[in-house]
Amino acid sequence: MIRQYHLTLRSEEAIPFRSDLAYPLYGEIMRSVSQEFGEMAHEQGFTPLSQYIERIDGNSIRWHVTLFGEWAEQEIAPFLESVSSVSLDVRDLTLHTEGAPEVCQTTPKEILIKASGQTDAFSRREITLISPTTFKSAGEYVLFPSASLVIRSLVASWNAAADEVTLDDEDMLRMLTEGIRIVGYRLSSTTYRIKGQPIPAFTGVIRFQSRLAAPLQTIWNALLLFGEYAGVGIKTALGMGGVRII
Repeated sequence: MIRQYHLTLRSEEAIPFRSDLAYPLYGEIMRSVSQEFGEMAHEQGFTPLSQYIERIDGNSIRWHVTLFGEWAEQEIAPFLESVSSVSLDVRDLTLHTEGAPEVCQTTPKEILIKASGQTDAFSRREITLISPTTFKSAGEYVLFPSASLVIRSLVASWNAAADEVTLDDEDMLRMLTEGIRIVGYRLSSTTYRIKGQPIPAFTGVIRFQSRLAAPLQTIWNALLLFGEYAGVGIKTALGMGGVRII
């Protein structure tokens, strides 16, 4: 099961907004979980959580948090459903929740069913990178995305989150990579700070074109839909890689 929460957080004073404000919010989540879950989240390559923020206005932000699997729901959902305010010492900032969180849920199977109805309609798609996004290749941060990096990131997250419907066929991955290309972009370089260390990243829009047989087009559409839950690239649990599909 995939469960996504959308919370509105508001400050009485203007918020000095940066996307990496999501990092101390991640810390608030982890303070609410058991030691066992916290250790698992830091040890595994895939954390069953993704989250990022975006600005609403000068005093408000929208916090998007997605949980993958029953254990993550048990550990984190009570905090998200009951929190009324969070105090972030790193910014000397208190944020209050406005109203109840909006909640939606789905499964990888449901995403595939939805994607199967989009086979002919969406050979061109856009991804908006809402929070700073980056990838790592050969131990280095990548300063510009490629279709292969986006595809491999989405497939890896899908396989980690979807036990029943995995996409682990190398021929399928090769055909996806060969059939999808970037045809346009509007990107800006930026950084995302974690523990004071700047990570080079980018935000903006990437436009893709696909030339795929119908079954592969369904998989590509499903991966894009899944990306709105899992994010793209590295450190999506810490606030990076939040995306919206157009």
